[in-house]
Amino acid sequence: MALKLFLKLSLALLVIAFSGLFVLKNPDGQPWLNVNDLKSMIPDFSSLTNQVKTLTPDIKNPLNKDDSEKTVAYKWQDENGWHYSSQPPSNIPEDQVTTIIVDPDTNLIPAIPTSTHTKKSAHKLTEKKSKTSSETETSGGINQMLEEANNVQNLMNERTQTLEDQL
Repeated sequence: MALKLFLKLSLALLVIAFSGLFVLKNPDGQPWLNVNDLKSMIPDFSSLTNQVKTLTPDIKNPLNKDDSEKTVAYKWQDENGWHYSSQPPSNIPEDQVTTIIVDPDTNLIPAIPTSTHTKKSAHKLTEKKSKTSSETETSGGINQMLEEANNVQNLMNERTQTLEDQL
């Protein structure tokens, strides 16, 4: 507890001291530090980036992609099994070779799994929904459908309450 308080006070003192250099004036009447002084302290990297570009012209810029950069792979099967290559085989007929075009912008990251509560709620909802669809075909299905709608509303209210409790 005391260490946290000490760190917070130290950080506040550091921020006040640094910002004070912009406000306090030195003997000639100018502030000790201004924004132009900070700009002059930052080095200019434009010449360095130009040197890097001239030294490494073969490296592709990932931000400058075009459609021609799609990866092409070839897949075929022979007596030794399945094979994949970036070059088509010369000893296999062309109609037995599958061409695979891979887009590098394809998202390969899996989705975030949902919580177990959401899965349970969705299961209850689909369970109830499947029951109501068959019962609405009968003449007395309207009352049952209204009851199921109330159950769905109660389920949604429970879910809202759970979400509010988590916040």
